[in-house]
Amino acid sequence: EESKYAKEMGEILKYFRKLDEVDTEGVEPTHHVVDVVNVMREDEPEIKPAENILKIVPAKKDRFIKAPRIV
Repeated sequence: EESKYAKEMGEILKYFRKLDEVDTEGVEPTHHVVDVVNVMREDEPEIKPAENILKIVPAKKDRFIKAPRIV
């Protein structure tokens, strides 16, 4: 098994040596292929009255939401 992995590692290193031959003169270094900056939207909290939320939950007790036991 050790010789198998040694051979595979040798092939990987050979590939990296091949990449070293690529001319990258004048190429700006990047971390990502596509220049994307925070594509997520801003969080905008939506405040709803507790009564509205309690109307749509499957189980409740008084003003509390009941959830199934997890343990």
